[in-house]
Amino acid sequence: MGRPQRVWRRSRQRGLCVPRQVRPGFGHRQVRAAALKGGTVKVFNKTKGLRVLGSAARAETFETRLLGLIPRTCLGAEEGLWLEPCAMIHMCFMRFAIDAVFVDRENRVLRVIENLRPWRFSPWVAGARGVLELPSGRCAGRVEEGDELEFTP
Repeated sequence: MGRPQRVWRRSRQRGLCVPRQVRPGFGHRQVRAAALKGGTVKVFNKTKGLRVLGSAARAETFETRLLGLIPRTCLGAEEGLWLEPCAMIHMCFMRFAIDAVFVDRENRVLRVIENLRPWRFSPWVAGARGVLELPSGRCAGRVEEGDELEFTP
């Protein structure tokens, strides 16, 4: 995420300026760079033989999972976000609704929440390993509970 910046601060003793290491914040640029570093995955529904998403960014660090899609204003039809590990999501500060697919360790769909609107929280899904966030309406007819998904780079 970058080299820590050196910031000068005044020492309480004798008014001296002393260098201090500061970790850069996790703004949207750092999150986007970290998401690109994690790569993207394609998502297929093996049970139905359908392609679910053409490109889902991977959010594997704390910062990328915390911010998720907050910096975005919308999602394209073939875009999404794969959060791992994750068993519950929040929609605080989001600008658009999404579909959320909770998946276990064997990539089986445990729960599908369609049209999750901003300023809402998903329920805690026991046994979930990750969450796939899709554009609203993308799950209709493509993903159902019990389906097996395949994630390929």
